[in-house]
Amino acid sequence: MKTLFKILLSVIGGIVLLISGFVVYFTTSYPKVSAPPNLHINATPEMIARGQYLVNHVVGCNDCHSKRDWNYFAGPISPGTEGMGGEMFDDIHVGVPGTLYAKNITPAAIGNWTDGELYRLITAGVNKNNEALFPLMPYLSYSIMDPDDVQSIICYIRTLKPVSNNVPESKLNFPLNYIVRTMPKDPAPMKRPPESDRVNYGHYLARLAGCSDCHTPMAKGEPIPGKEFAGGNEFVISNYGTVRSANITPNKNTGIGNWTEDFFVERFKYYDNPEKKYIKITSQIREEWTMWIFFLSQNTGTPWKAFNNIFLQADIASDASGRAFAGVVDFLDGPIKITAGQFQESLLDEDIQVKEAEALRATISMLVTEIPEKLKGKTLVCKVDNQVLKAVWERKGTSKNLMLNNIGKQIYWMQFLGQFYISLNYVRSEENVSDEYTRQSPGLEASLNQHLFNLLWDRWGPFDWDLMASAATAKKDPQGKRLLFFSRFFEEASSGIDLFAQNLTWINKAYCFPPIPMIGMVLKFLEQQKKDCVMILPAINAPWVNLVSAYIVDLMEISKPYQGTQFTVLNQAGKRIPKKYPHSMIAVKLQFAVIPDTLNYLHL
Repeated sequence: MKTLFKILLSVIGGIVLLISGFVVYFTTSYPKVSAPPNLHINATPEMIARGQYLVNHVVGCNDCHSKRDWNYFAGPISPGTEGMGGEMFDDIHVGVPGTLYAKNITPAAIGNWTDGELYRLITAGVNKNNEALFPLMPYLSYSIMDPDDVQSIICYIRTLKPVSNNVPESKLNFPLNYIVRTMPKDPAPMKRPPESDRVNYGHYLARLAGCSDCHTPMAKGEPIPGKEFAGGNEFVISNYGTVRSANITPNKNTGIGNWTEDFFVERFKYYDNPEKKYIKITSQIREEWTMWIFFLSQNTGTPWKAFNNIFLQADIASDASGRAFAGVVDFLDGPIKITAGQFQESLLDEDIQVKEAEALRATISMLVTEIPEKLKGKTLVCKVDNQVLKAVWERKGTSKNLMLNNIGKQIYWMQFLGQFYISLNYVRSEENVSDEYTRQSPGLEASLNQHLFNLLWDRWGPFDWDLMASAATAKKDPQGKRLLFFSRFFEEASSGIDLFAQNLTWINKAYCFPPIPMIGMVLKFLEQQKKDCVMILPAINAPWVNLVSAYIVDLMEISKPYQGTQFTVLNQAGKRIPKKYPHSMIAVKLQFAVIPDTLNYLHL
């Protein structure tokens, strides 16, 4: 038994000895690269300037070796941290098999490195301790760099502000911690083509910048041959989802073949100014990202995708002007449905495509509210006369305008939850049947200012109802809460459509500012319904004066002829401007339930 134990122990010892010997041999033999060159660089201003250009615009050293402020879009470099290192790259956040830290490359850390050691580090991926770097540091791309450019980079990083920063050691998972030692190789530098040779010089810069590293699809960790720059490489972004690189080949359908040179340059230079470089990542932007990722992830398997050739039998159109929106749905076998109104203050200063999107959203909302069952499994073909809105919708909501994105998100929610599909068709304005509802005379939509309404509230209030209004014009109580209101057409916030179709017996405490041409109709209707009301009226001689005289109990003058800013209207550009009447305007308290014994209207 002892003999067997000794034999087993000897075998195990031999295996351990062999493994140890192999590890010693492997670690001393690899990486197999040459010693650092005997190099001493005499820096010149031209070399430093070239190095600054390469570091900040081509090879991107500071992008990894500086602190990034992720409170801003794309994480711009925090000023004063250039080259200090410390950024962590791990499996959770970027898919690295281990935990790596970008090293401090300021003179505080590399001051005792020779120029030759830095040269080998950049081009071969081996540090001064003969340790191999993981190729997250793209030394395989830098291995072809012209020696003059390498030296210019070294000159520049030696001019960085020294920053003391103790960076943790990087650790790779087994067995990659050994495999990485086989990756470095001696550089194979090429001569930098002259800048006048635009194709070859561009090829040289693209190799240094590693464009193909991101824009070439991978299979089993290797670029797919023949797919160089074709895009599709996936990057998992923690908490946000997956980003796929774009096709940057000259393909005109899926690549950039239709781009002009100016457009190409503009895409690269778009964020090259402080205003666009430091875009604060607010909670609204984070929510936008999260929601669009959700929508797009759901877009491939939703039930309505299977029914996108079954159309809702209706002519649907939406439109917007500077101040108003409208949507018309003409069913081939039923009545016409209309939504229309003025934009609320928050939208008045927005671009027209935002207003067009809101008009589309209001139209879809009307359908979802009134006929949800008819929409399921159907395609809704909606006519719009704004090409930007159509283009944004077809790109699944990708717009730089957050307000437009937010409205698009709401439309997507209605589409997703309602199980229908929306397709937009562009038509000219004169062919859009909803256009006329956005162009009605703004004089019909005057509004009393809130200060004067508060005076009416103190004198005759409180009020619960604004009988003829829209979401934009309905009056608010002194605390800012909007009154209940009836609208002319469908509006989500409305309590009913068309005052004259309502039974008013169950409401009380009403206020009304009717369009002047409709005053007689409103008075007759209130008399029939026996509904008391405070109304805004013009002090003119009109056929309805005797009717008012019979029921008036109190009166207050609001404005004299051509006076002030007591009333406002929206002009065609969507701006609220004063409305000056050529006659006095009064507020009257009317009691229709019991005919009062009071002075008549004319005498008052």
